[in-house]
Amino acid sequence: MKALKKLVRLANSLIPKTDNFLLFISNPDYSDNPKALYKYMKENHPELDLRWIVKTKAMADYHHQIGVPAAFGASSKALLWLLKARTIVTSHCSRIGVRSSRQIYVNLWHGVALKAIGYMDKDTARTLG
Repeated sequence: MKALKKLVRLANSLIPKTDNFLLFISNPDYSDNPKALYKYMKENHPELDLRWIVKTKAMADYHHQIGVPAAFGASSKALLWLLKARTIVTSHCSRIGVRSSRQIYVNLWHGVALKAIGYMDKDTARTLG
């Protein structure tokens, strides 16, 4: 698996990126902050090529039916999109291990771990526990 990751990372460093191509990945599929940004950009920036990577073939088919370009995450199409995208927008650090220094990686975060941060503070931990 490490060899495959290194091969993808090498390919990603060599393949030219397309400036107006944005790739979205969220967990769950097509949701959260990436979905909100996608909808905004689709409406206000029609010059951009916006696409999604989703977890199953069925989800990719469904998204095509509702007019959202999507590819199954384990497909060659998704890999090609990942290698071609200048910008990757995600909610959970997806695919960060193979990104290129020529790509912009935007993590919109699914949520903020405020409760966990509170447990790290000694004074707050007593009131939360």
